[in-house]
Amino acid sequence: GAGGAGGIGGKSPVRGYEEISGRLPSRSPSPPGPAPNLEGSLKQRADTFNELLTTELSYLRDLSVIIGLYKRPLEETHRNVFPQHYVEDVFMNVEDLFEANLKFCSEILPVEHLPDEIQPIGSIFLRHLKAFERYVPYCSGQKNAAEILERLTRDERISSILDEIKALPESKMIDISGYLIKPFQRITRYALFIKELVKLTPETWEDYGRLVEAKNKIGQIMETANEEKRTSDTIQKMIDIQNSFIWQSEEDQIKWSSSCKYISEGPFKSTNASGTVRKRYFFLFNEMIVISKPKGAKHVKVASIPIDKAMIWELPDSVKNAKMGFQLVRTDSPDKYSMIFTSVDEMNRHKNSIFDALSLVVARR
Repeated sequence: GAGGAGGIGGKSPVRGYEEISGRLPSRSPSPPGPAPNLEGSLKQRADTFNELLTTELSYLRDLSVIIGLYKRPLEETHRNVFPQHYVEDVFMNVEDLFEANLKFCSEILPVEHLPDEIQPIGSIFLRHLKAFERYVPYCSGQKNAAEILERLTRDERISSILDEIKALPESKMIDISGYLIKPFQRITRYALFIKELVKLTPETWEDYGRLVEAKNKIGQIMETANEEKRTSDTIQKMIDIQNSFIWQSEEDQIKWSSSCKYISEGPFKSTNASGTVRKRYFFLFNEMIVISKPKGAKHVKVASIPIDKAMIWELPDSVKNAKMGFQLVRTDSPDKYSMIFTSVDEMNRHKNSIFDALSLVVARR
């Protein structure tokens, strides 16, 4: 029954969900009487606003699922199975988001019963901007949360708890990852709703200027969220790369500055003067290229070449498959590395990435 995933002794997650979703404002039906006869862009505007309200309520229900069905049961009933120090990494500030959106929703719902031309939609968005900034840390922690979840669900006990919760009717067969991405999707959607409303609202209406301002401000929050997400994804990627190298010595550790950014990577084959072919792998950063020798799932560092000391040359025709590769040459030593790929397309893709990184360094000088 509904108590299944709650386990013995704890209250069922469904009860927890109902307590939280019970706080949602209800949408009052439209007053009786003839509906305003709208057409063209005003009808579209009314439809867009209606869609904003409908999706807002269903988004709050999604947040209730995250908190009531997943977060709290994992903190309470299953605290012995689910490592508690990861709760914050996985769920981040989702309870804050719920409180912020609850206030926003309670304020914006009654507006639909006002005459369209005096609906203060832009003003309400502007009032809640500070609260919407809480989406930035949530979005930037997203990739880290996904990776931690992926590791945790390798534990049979944890994955079966999550499967039980997913099977509850309130969960609508969406798994925990499907729910955790919802806040990022919502803030992205606000930007689209507001853009649409600006387009469909007559410029003479009182709210028009505020809608335009709200559109710009939400755009800024979105940009910050995207930028932080990219930065944190990059940091995570760099840590993963560092961990994939077999420790040789302090001297051989990959060292990067705080401004170093990951660009791309890939396998290639290298040939030496006597024609021996070796399997190699490279990682391209904006400050260097690291060449490694794959060893199982790990890497052994072969060379680290600063971008400002690198050049690309053609391979001599005597090299087999010369057309599918190039030489990476160091300008500060006689070292050369032949890089041969599986196709001309693949070679061009990597060559262009390296060229872009080289030209940025030249531009910085």
